[in-house]
Amino acid sequence: MKILKKWWYSVEKVFSPPYIYTLDKDLTKKNSNQWYFKEFGTHTYVKKTWEQMLRSNFLSKVKPDDISYISYIEAHKVMTSSVYHISEEKRGGFYNLKSEIKNEPISIHEHDFIKNRELISKTDPFDILQIAYKAGVMRGKNLSSSIVKQEAHAKKTPPLRIVK
Repeated sequence: MKILKKWWYSVEKVFSPPYIYTLDKDLTKKNSNQWYFKEFGTHTYVKKTWEQMLRSNFLSKVKPDDISYISYIEAHKVMTSSVYHISEEKRGGFYNLKSEIKNEPISIHEHDFIKNRELISKTDPFDILQIAYKAGVMRGKNLSSSIVKQEAHAKKTPPLRIVK
């Protein structure tokens, strides 16, 4: 009798899993907003977005490994959407940094970018290097022009007089 109960329990466990839906990673693309789930025991697929899953009772029916995978991908999407990139470079050291959420104008001359550590941490490293390079070149040009002006001012000779 005990053997029959154990056998029945194992058969029941195989044919009635605790989670009805599993993520189909073949159909789902990481950069899309749609997630495809296969229903256990049928050939039915369910298409949901992350927002729909959070608003409904659907997550209680999904395998926990799939939930952790989806939440990791969605968190990565949020992190990359908040990264700033140079959208426009204007004359004279002015830039427009843009993310999917916000647009931020900055100036090299007023040190907006250098003083704002939070903005630096949210900006793409390649764009930080580009802004820093252009700022260094502009400061070098200003420094060399001021040195040339000082040398020209120091070398000023009195005007020549015509002697008759």
